[in-house]
Amino acid sequence: MTGTRTFTSTIIGFGLGFSLLWTGATAHAAPAEWNQASLIRSEKPGERVDGLIWADGPITVEAEIDGKSFQPVVRLKGTFSPEEWLLLHGETEVPRKNGQFTLTVPLQGEITPLRIYAINPFGELKNEKAAIVFSGWDGFGLKSRERLNPKDSVFVGLGASKITFDQTKTRGFDGTFITVKAAYQSTWKAPYLDYGFTGFVTAASAGMNREDISVRFLGVNARAGYAIASIREPWRLSLMGGVYYTTMIAPFGYKHVGGPMAYPVLRRVLSAHDTLSMYVKFSPISDGLSVLGLENRELAAGTTWTHTTAGGSRFSLSFDAAELSMTSASIVARSRSYSLSVSYGL
Repeated sequence: MTGTRTFTSTIIGFGLGFSLLWTGATAHAAPAEWNQASLIRSEKPGERVDGLIWADGPITVEAEIDGKSFQPVVRLKGTFSPEEWLLLHGETEVPRKNGQFTLTVPLQGEITPLRIYAINPFGELKNEKAAIVFSGWDGFGLKSRERLNPKDSVFVGLGASKITFDQTKTRGFDGTFITVKAAYQSTWKAPYLDYGFTGFVTAASAGMNREDISVRFLGVNARAGYAIASIREPWRLSLMGGVYYTTMIAPFGYKHVGGPMAYPVLRRVLSAHDTLSMYVKFSPISDGLSVLGLENRELAAGTTWTHTTAGGSRFSLSFDAAELSMTSASIVARSRSYSLSVSYGL
């Protein structure tokens, strides 16, 4: 046990309600972080279950999605070895394996009463009165959202891209490339105005049906947009637009292509640790200030799953598909790509 403290408090809760006068109690690790809580056990006679041992150490408060809000919960680990005894949390049995158990408790506020019962086959009843103290209750929802929506996000990643390129009067190719990606996303004016940048380069070939040429692809884009205020969590729809630039580094193909782009993004919060986002992109190719026609364009779509660990680290898995088509005089060039990548948030 890492520390003790004594306090007097009255707790109201559970069903019809009950009151506890704490004249002495022990705390399982004082909280040091915004998402940590303490378990307080009563030391009054008759208010502890003999043989019930709670795991020592900090108790991490997690967030579960409850409709449009984040519900703070804790998962208490413990041991109660007498197999002939039934262990109950309120009126619900606590499953055990080799005496060990994990009890999930939704928090009700800064203080959440905890009532544990143990009953043997002869009807003997023991009960334990405890409380979970969580001083970060007021700011927990905001901080949970900030973890999923940090003001500034930087991701770097590595992936594999399957690319096919065709051009009239030229022998095309298809191959697999190792792709390096980087992305930056920021909130311009919270919570609805966002902007970001994305870039990629095919760093190396992992196999191509032509050995007589060296090919690289490079692309960047910049975008800004507005999240529709009437769409609430767990959904978010951002209508974004911007500009893009892409080029091939090869003896043939398209060079220095760019223009405006439409870039809507739909995101769904799956849990307190996971989000899924999907985008589509339409990018007409321009020559200066004029668009060359709808047959000259890039179409793209993709989806990204992002996971935030309990420690705050972020990882993402993305799949993207794109097609670029360009017509100039009697030459038609077209490239198709499919990419799978893994990224890490810095």
